[in-house]
Amino acid sequence: MYIGKSKYVSEQGKYPVIKLNLKSVESNSWEDMYSGFKEIIREIYSSKKYLLEILDDDEKALFQKFLTEEADLSKYKLSLKILSNFLYRYYNQKVILLIDEYDVPIQKGYIKGFYSNVIDFIKGLFNNALKSNDNIEFAVMTGVLRVSKESIFSDLNNVKVYSIMNNPYDEYFGFTEQETEEFLKYYNLSLTPEVKSMYDGYIFGEKEIYNPWSIINYAEEGFLFPYWVNTSSDAILKNIFEKTKNETKSILEELILGNSIECKYNDKVTFLDLNLIDKSESTDIVLNFLLTSGYLTKEKGSSLSASGNIPVRIPNNEVKTIYVEILSKLNF
Repeated sequence: MYIGKSKYVSEQGKYPVIKLNLKSVESNSWEDMYSGFKEIIREIYSSKKYLLEILDDDEKALFQKFLTEEADLSKYKLSLKILSNFLYRYYNQKVILLIDEYDVPIQKGYIKGFYSNVIDFIKGLFNNALKSNDNIEFAVMTGVLRVSKESIFSDLNNVKVYSIMNNPYDEYFGFTEQETEEFLKYYNLSLTPEVKSMYDGYIFGEKEIYNPWSIINYAEEGFLFPYWVNTSSDAILKNIFEKTKNETKSILEELILGNSIECKYNDKVTFLDLNLIDKSESTDIVLNFLLTSGYLTKEKGSSLSASGNIPVRIPNNEVKTIYVEILSKLNF
């Protein structure tokens, strides 16, 4: 409850908030995914029906179309901007916009072959909500991959990106060792070497971080198990490893043995770059994808070399299980 001691508690309840979580938008076709987007927008608007009392007739009609999922595509791209305008007028206070796991539908679109449809929609939705929107106080977006090359954020000039390489907020990406030790002690468990080797090992900025999901589940269940690996889809990993098995076999074997591999760091790796993995750049593209998505981490105490290289490794035994499982199914 350390956040309760923070100066930011004084800001609690001050701002109207729009929260958009895209984790569940994982349909196998663009038509189904678009329906999923419309349902999410409907739920957001439905939670704010009280705004109808300040709207004129035309605005009420538009609001109603979002409630019945009958708005056209162009209006859905404007939906967050429109809602932020209504909220500002109601509260006379700018809005905070929280967007979680923005890259989940992009990944699904890439795998299932409707990537361009997803990019077009999300670009319109985000740029309308974030660019030249005087009703937004600030926005926070979380995702695995930085998707700058897809032009989703190309029109935005004030985006601050905090990745695994940055020191600001490094200790907040998970549990520190002290926090993990205190947490487990509360549940009459100890931070043993086995627990450490299973869930520790992530390096964010300069901090060593434990996987919070896994630690919480370990505290609840009381036995070691790859909890985090079993929550994520490994479809794209299988796709990558299958395409690059000849180029990356020896590297992956080295990683599984616990060794580090030099990687030319690129924080702008995108799903489109994965189309190049059968070419000369494949190794660095694969390693960067694995690094940014949590399947690798930088070596403790390391920093970028003058040439932009950094040693990377598998963070812990939990993550190693997915490498072993996938590679055991590939035919080399």
